[in-house]
Amino acid sequence: MSKYRTASPMTGEVIREYPTMHEEEVDQVLDRARQAYLTWATADVQERTKVLALTAYLYRQHKEELAALMTLEMGKPIAQARAEIDLAAAIFEYYATEGPRLIADERLDIAGNGEAIVRTAPIGPLLGIMPWNYPHYQAARFIAPNLLLGNTVVLKHAANCPQQALRIEALLAEGGAPEGVYNNVFATNEQVARMIAGPIIQGVSLTGSERAGIAVGELAGRHLKKCVLELGGSDPLIVLGDADIPKAVRAAAAATSSCPPSTGTTEPRQRCCALGRQTPTTTKPAAGSCCSWVTKSPTECRSPTTTTRWHSRPRRRCALSHERTANRPSSSSASPSGKASATYPRASSVLPT
Repeated sequence: MSKYRTASPMTGEVIREYPTMHEEEVDQVLDRARQAYLTWATADVQERTKVLALTAYLYRQHKEELAALMTLEMGKPIAQARAEIDLAAAIFEYYATEGPRLIADERLDIAGNGEAIVRTAPIGPLLGIMPWNYPHYQAARFIAPNLLLGNTVVLKHAANCPQQALRIEALLAEGGAPEGVYNNVFATNEQVARMIAGPIIQGVSLTGSERAGIAVGELAGRHLKKCVLELGGSDPLIVLGDADIPKAVRAAAAATSSCPPSTGTTEPRQRCCALGRQTPTTTKPAAGSCCSWVTKSPTECRSPTTTTRWHSRPRRRCALSHERTANRPSSSSASPSGKASATYPRASSVLPT
């Protein structure tokens, strides 16, 4: 079974599959990236910014198609998908416009004789490992500044975004990027490890899980490769006693999950910046409260005390259910402070490993 495939986020139905690379293909991609770097790094900065500007234009021209493909592959609501395409275009446009200023030499004021200059320079082919939840935004903010600087890029996208990965590559090629400047790879984890360990890749950037970060960081450190890791986190929502509870509930609903969980798959769709926990400010729950797990298997749980997390960790989401108070809509429940509240389950993150 192919590792890279488009599957319906709603049903899990496999729509299209893509084979992973053969070992000789990995060597060919790396060699193309190395050869392209020799000319791309020395190209005039205006030539590089022209590619970025045209790529931004193409993103906007193909906005509806790209947004629909995003919704198809990873389930993002179409309005959010369109907004992400706009954001990716804006990133390419920013570096196209501000690029020459951003990478210009900076002279420092120093005491005594001599001069000091800060110079921003390319280092060679770079490897990017991207997540599924922002398939174009995450890629754009890695690709655009590095192509501006003169680096070449090898990018491994998430296994459930293969068609989007190919479209990114096609947009850059149509935008004028020479062969080998940008390279999409359907690589296995073992092939990624070989790329990092080899002599051609000079740095690696990963957005993904802590487990993936540990593996990539250890390998990069062992081979003295530059490494940037953006790993999983948890954003709290703290609701104080004088809060506008209906407004807080709406904010929690929007922040908890950007996309509905898949049906029949193991890949729930969510934002990486989704809420990790909701924290009450009272010391004990209202009378008649109970705890119920919203995952597959019920597990015993204690009622929360001050600053105890209602959502303790991924895959174990504790949702409090309290007796309704008078004059409250039937769809609401009473929070420990006696005000209407609601909790929303958070799906655990599925990121490239």
